[in-house]
Amino acid sequence: VLSYHATASPTKAKALARLDIPSSTELNLSDFRFDDALLDDDQSLLSSLRMFLDFEFIQRFKIPRQTMCRWILSVKKNYRSVCYHNWRHAFNVAQMMFTIMKKISGRQLVSEIEAFALLIACFCHDLDHRGTSNSFELECDSPLAKIYGTSTMEHHHFDYSLMLLNSESNNILASVDDDDRREILSIMEHAVVSTDLALHLKERDHFMKLLQSKTFDLNRYDHKKLLRAMLMTACDLGAITKPWHIQYRVAQLVAEEFFTLGDLERNKLKKQPSALLDRNKRKFLPNMQFKFIANVCKPIYEAITNYFPELRELYERTIDNSRQWEILAMKQDQEEEYDGAINHAESEIG
Repeated sequence: VLSYHATASPTKAKALARLDIPSSTELNLSDFRFDDALLDDDQSLLSSLRMFLDFEFIQRFKIPRQTMCRWILSVKKNYRSVCYHNWRHAFNVAQMMFTIMKKISGRQLVSEIEAFALLIACFCHDLDHRGTSNSFELECDSPLAKIYGTSTMEHHHFDYSLMLLNSESNNILASVDDDDRREILSIMEHAVVSTDLALHLKERDHFMKLLQSKTFDLNRYDHKKLLRAMLMTACDLGAITKPWHIQYRVAQLVAEEFFTLGDLERNKLKKQPSALLDRNKRKFLPNMQFKFIANVCKPIYEAITNYFPELRELYERTIDNSRQWEILAMKQDQEEEYDGAINHAESEIG
């Protein structure tokens, strides 16, 4: 029943299948500076189809055009209208993976099946996101927390992906042989669960140590899995690497979703939310962004760049954006000091 209601209508799929799909050049899809705000929803769907066409996945895996269209429409349908973890975020994560694969394709480090699975995973990695966190779900003892012990939301996103794929009208893997299907789903599951930042931080440290000791070896399956996990997080955090005007805009969306979660914690859990989730501390956003980039984002893009020099612009813009947030944070500190001095002077006079 859930699968039926989660599936997009055949009428919409037929309508989408009839549309001409612009080239990736026209859509600017292969540019890390890509801005999804320049596209309407229909264009985001056509852009999604273009990604699969450009890699010839539709031909290689014998996916009927209407099935491909219905799957992407169903994926879009099952993202909720939260501030940040919505369809547009998934679309941007997929575009980032598409661009990375284009940039590194000449090195043939990622197989066709891996690339296909990773692209699907990017589109599905936050399906049915409620704007909450794993810790919130656990503290609420929610139904999802009862089902999944760890990486609660990530396991839910993957299972939701499976539910859509198991619907005949959405089954883009229908013509894939059993061995390849198992591999695709295994790669997808690991990729989606890897977007849990708590897991990422542990894996990132291991990845960096392997690179520093020059013992990273893609002939080892565990090292290949590790690289896929790093690429997923690099794509998931990709807004940090965008030109400043895009990064600033997206940061406001992330902040508003976090503040909404903070309101839930305050009202439902009767607890004081952390500064990151407290809308009363919005003015400290620049400082929090600066620290987040320093502690989480800069290390992964530096490591990825060390392995893939052709991706260096991601690291460079991360650093540029870090400086912009630092400037805003310093300005905020100066205003706080000035206000404090004025208040002190007024109390002395009084």
